[in-house]
Amino acid sequence: MMEGQIVFMIMMLIILKNTQLIVGKLNTEITPAEMILTNGYPLETHFITTDDKYVLTFYRIPGPPHAIPVFLQHGVFESAADWLHIGRNKSLALLLSDRGYDVWLGNARGNTYAKMHDILAISDPGFWNFSSSFAVMASEKPEIASNVRAMFALAPVVYDGHIKQPLLKIVAPFWKEFQWITKVLGIHELLGRNVLFDFIANHVCPIFFIGDFICSNILFFIGGFDRDHLKKGLTPSIISKIPAGTSVKLFVHWLQQMDLGEFRNFDYGTKDNLKAYGSPEPPNYDLSKIQVPIAVFCSDNDWIESPTDAKHFYEQVPNKLGFYEVDHSYNHFDFLWGLNASSLVYSTIFDLMSQFVD
Repeated sequence: MMEGQIVFMIMMLIILKNTQLIVGKLNTEITPAEMILTNGYPLETHFITTDDKYVLTFYRIPGPPHAIPVFLQHGVFESAADWLHIGRNKSLALLLSDRGYDVWLGNARGNTYAKMHDILAISDPGFWNFSSSFAVMASEKPEIASNVRAMFALAPVVYDGHIKQPLLKIVAPFWKEFQWITKVLGIHELLGRNVLFDFIANHVCPIFFIGDFICSNILFFIGGFDRDHLKKGLTPSIISKIPAGTSVKLFVHWLQQMDLGEFRNFDYGTKDNLKAYGSPEPPNYDLSKIQVPIAVFCSDNDWIESPTDAKHFYEQVPNKLGFYEVDHSYNHFDFLWGLNASSLVYSTIFDLMSQFVD
């Protein structure tokens, strides 16, 4: 096996991050690195420079010599901390480390921990000129995807024509108007951390009962209502890192795909589409080109990614590893920190991963 080869990729798309309180620090001041160290795990921090000069912060929980690497990538508006909120013996990242894997946690460009660039400042509109998706990379960049032995997609947002989240359902048909308004106002970053978000996380969520009720319902409104699987007292940690920010362009791209129910390139408008693609309409991504074995996990109570859309994605990929519709009450975020995610989701992932261990 190629040294340094990324063997597994575990992904989950759409929102969140953080963990337990460190004495003397507000929740918003605690970094993913501190979350890892506080739980008693070793840590390396790496700064990865992409071909287009973005500098991304990656966290590594090193495994023993010759350990198999596992890369965990968060979704839109999220960060590496998403994998750490619920702590030792329950967090997927830490459970993987306990099993002897070499665990890497990525941060997508533009989020709280990936706002560096070798040339551009974050105030430069060019910094925010990006969109992203693993499925896009796997279909368009097979030379990169060949380094991935298998992907485990947790509620993957690829097709999203049956989204249940009410606000996104309302906004999606008006993506052109949303794009125009943000352009006129000069807005390029969407939902980055600010004083209001930090105030809610530090001073509202920790209020006994009422604060937890308010903040948990913020999460439920986004991803689906499921109080039974959310650990009491965890919301200050979660809200302190959600949202982590992304580009307006990425969000508009997502709205376009919600509106049409298609997985296709960014729609620049007829004139610019002709320049970019040679056609008036943006072409669909060819998922049949993805050769990475893929397992998909979804739930009926997920307001972001419906089982219908998840199944449609799974049917398009040629190398199928398994389709798993878990507990019908699971919401979008339970795949990250649901109280019983280790038994309902992660145990299956561990079994599937064992098939690829040399």
